[in-house]
Amino acid sequence: MPTNAERAAWAKEACDAFDDAAGMRGEDLPSIMTDLAVNLLHLADQEGLCVEGFLERVQMHYDAETGDEKEWSQ
Repeated sequence: MPTNAERAAWAKEACDAFDDAAGMRGEDLPSIMTDLAVNLLHLADQEGLCVEGFLERVQMHYDAETGDEKEWSQ
């Protein structure tokens, strides 16, 4: 099972690849992350997926993956 640090590293790699592909050189990480997330919503819409359902699923997975960490930090 991957750690959340590993998941974050994969996401950073995806942001770097997106930054290169979209020509966003010089943008800060939050801007890159926002554009990538918005483009994922455009893709979901294009593929006929329910955007709201997609966002709910993302939140559910994030909560499940961080739940143990949150319990330990309290």
